[in-house]
Amino acid sequence: MKYLAKFYEWVGMVSFAGAFLCLMGEIICRELFGYSIAWSGELAGIFGVWTVFCGAAAVWYKREHIIINALLYQLSDKGKAIVLFPANILVLLFAFIICYGSFDMMFQQAHVVTPAMGMNMAWLYFSLFLSSCGYILFQISITFEAFKNLRNAITSPGV
Repeated sequence: MKYLAKFYEWVGMVSFAGAFLCLMGEIICRELFGYSIAWSGELAGIFGVWTVFCGAAAVWYKREHIIINALLYQLSDKGKAIVLFPANILVLLFAFIICYGSFDMMFQQAHVVTPAMGMNMAWLYFSLFLSSCGYILFQISITFEAFKNLRNAITSPGV
């Protein structure tokens, strides 16, 4: 799992660098040479989508995503385990729905191309599909851990 997370980090970083270079190239060409690159904004946007989704998958693995856990602070360890296991099941279900939807949209949008580059729009949905596959794998691991915590909380005496 660690190597898969590293893969998502690298894809996110390379995509960010690509977006940055596209935008800087556009600015330099427009300001210094008076020439605008028609496709640079479009490609930067595509790189931006890849940055967000792949970066989110990497952050999901590290569990460094934004979370509101005010309720959890009020609960005992047993209460936390009871709340977190079904919550993790719901997150896993949501990840499967995203994965299925993005896979479906890849094929529905396969005939649509971007205006300036003529790039297939399926590449945008592929980034969501690829990252949601990572979410699923990472979330399965998190859900198993939550299940173990629930089992330990229920079976341990005096808690």
